Amino acid sequence: MKIAILFALLFWDSATLADVTAVPGEFIVKVKPNKILFQSGSTQIGNSSFYFTKTSPNKTLLSFKSALSTSKNDIDYIEPNYIYHSTDLIRGKIVNDVNFSDNWNIQNQNNKNADIHVIDLWREGIIGNQKIIVAIIDSGYDYQHPDLKKNLYTNTREIPDNGIDDDGNGYIDDVHGWNFINNTPNANDDDGHGTHCAGTIGAEANNNFGIAGINWNVSILPLKFLDSKGYGDTRNAILAIEYARKMGAKIINASWGGDPYSQALADAISEANKENILFVTSAGNNGMDNDKTPFYPANLQIPNIISVAASDEYDRLPSYSNYGAKSVHISAPGNNIFSTFLQDSFESLSGTSMAAPQISGVAALLISKEPTLTPFQIRERLMKTSDPVNLQGRVNAYNAIHKIFPVRNNVWISN
Repeated sequence: MKIAILFALLFWDSATLADVTAVPGEFIVKVKPNKILFQSGSTQIGNSSFYFTKTSPNKTLLSFKSALSTSKNDIDYIEPNYIYHSTDLIRGKIVNDVNFSDNWNIQNQNNKNADIHVIDLWREGIIGNQKIIVAIIDSGYDYQHPDLKKNLYTNTREIPDNGIDDDGNGYIDDVHGWNFINNTPNANDDDGHGTHCAGTIGAEANNNFGIAGINWNVSILPLKFLDSKGYGDTRNAILAIEYARKMGAKIINASWGGDPYSQALADAISEANKENILFVTSAGNNGMDNDKTPFYPANLQIPNIISVAASDEYDRLPSYSNYGAKSVHISAPGNNIFSTFLQDSFESLSGTSMAAPQISGVAALLISKEPTLTPFQIRERLMKTSDPVNLQGRVNAYNAIHKIFPVRNNVWISN
């Protein structure tokens, strides 16, 4: 503390108050016990040993000290009357994105405890890393959306002269993802679902447009296997998972599922687990207990899978959200989530599809700080640091990064 005060005194000796974040010509004086400040223009602050003094606006700390009528031996220290400011993000203190106030999942105006608690991480400079690849296996990506261009994955691999990759899989010119329905490098979104997920994870921040994603810096790899009506098959899902592995993705976001169990899909996800790829998937929108009525791939018992329920603005599970004390690992905001959509637009959508990208986004932040974590360790960290506000616990990004573990009933937190 003494060093900090000395630094402040040295600084203020050489600068006028008009140059810094303090009220010009105003000082706070701390006197020693049982001492009084005798100085024109000074008033005691309450009943404390602090005094407030107002002088001419151009008075420096050095000149003020020289002019003191009180003995220097009676004074503990002197400092300027510093100015502080609110940290209201809506006023652009952290981000200037014009629709940021619609992102209740990040800053909840109605119930501040029900969002994902990521803002304080941003203040600490934890905003993601462009090297972290998040593959979104979904309906594609709006390549031209102004809020999504910056964080779009770019393939930097060198293509051989024959145009075929070294394993002969035929992926050529796949600069920004792949379309497994048409087997082309154009994963352009014709449904909007994948684009919506992408914005939650990594919409560009501070571009005076739209929203801010959980990660300001990340690489989003779009892999299209869902058609314009939102349907896809096992074959293309497996191809997409294989492609994500090949590109070095650390996270796969899979906001989809169904009733049938597929051993082939389970095996493909297990292969991803061997390469430390986290597989984040939605718990389903049937309002059912997944412990009793399985929903896949969310119910697959594989260490890299994290199954996500939806929460609303008041930390409740909406009636549509599936749940499960053993089979669903965590909840995240999924109700009325405002995010990027087709044709440079934005939409509010609801569902566990919207909750899964919240987890993918937080996991990407966590990996940016602790890159050696395994998928199982990430899952355990997110679960055990979640806020115990519902059966599943709602994700808390700040707790996850800083290893804060709220008191909870361990019966339901473990699988």
